[in-house]
Amino acid sequence: NDTIKLIDYENINKNEFLVINQFTIIQDNHNRRPDLIVFINGLPIGLIELKNPTDEKTSLESAYKQIETYKTEIQNLLCYNEIIILSDGTFASAGTLTSTREWYLPWKTVNGKQITNISQIEVLVKGMFQKEKILDLIKYFITFSTSRKKTIKLIAGYHQYDATNEAVTKTLSAINKSKKIGIVWHTQGSGKSLTLAFYTGKLQQQEKLNNPTIVILTDRNDLDDQLFNTFSGIECLREKPVQATSKEKLKELLRRASGGIIFTTIQKFGTEEGKLEILLDRSNIIVAADEAHRTQYGFKAKVTNDQ
Repeated sequence: NDTIKLIDYENINKNEFLVINQFTIIQDNHNRRPDLIVFINGLPIGLIELKNPTDEKTSLESAYKQIETYKTEIQNLLCYNEIIILSDGTFASAGTLTSTREWYLPWKTVNGKQITNISQIEVLVKGMFQKEKILDLIKYFITFSTSRKKTIKLIAGYHQYDATNEAVTKTLSAINKSKKIGIVWHTQGSGKSLTLAFYTGKLQQQEKLNNPTIVILTDRNDLDDQLFNTFSGIECLREKPVQATSKEKLKELLRRASGGIIFTTIQKFGTEEGKLEILLDRSNIIVAADEAHRTQYGFKAKVTNDQ
């Protein structure tokens, strides 16, 4: 059988990238002309609604209301949509088909660096719509999540995108070297769990790692449950995660040839004799520790007041 790919991710220049202004969409007697539609190989993956910055009556809120109208009147346009942009020419925010107004957020970096002397819309376009980046976003950083019986479409924020790609690059370079890559710092409420999920999903598809086993490590049962539930409801992963509920279950899950997303607490690695046991000896095992504060410096560490 032949395989037809809608998008060629390996050979970027074999794709057709097109942006059309005032493209007419007619559905159910509704005639609409969105400001800008972004096409890849004929698929309308991006929708950009622009408002006049000199008109006091327009704003990003009015652009959002216009998108809501499109969702009601010309749904066919949005079947392949990945990104929706709201802008008034200066300020700009990005979201998805299911984003409520508060979840349309600015994109603040270009190539991982913040630039302050250009407008938000220019930063967003340069930061999201370079050919390599838009394909990277579609392949690894846009996903569906099911929570409380509601399915929503998620797109990574700029900090999640930059952090994930930096962490993946460092991981690949550390495999045959130091084996350690350091820390990703997130403030509370910035989507740390999703960053970890995007990181895991992208690692799974790295050929160099040959179907890695990824261990998500915490030092609290409640955090282990929270992360496991987040991963269980997200669609950017190649396989469903499993949770090690005991030391014996952890050993069973780890003794595998390849693959797997395993959740566990660091306490389950301990033994009564205090000895370490080698469970796996291969290079494609990735351990990501989330908030394992006490275990980063050891249980016997003490805080001193020495200057």
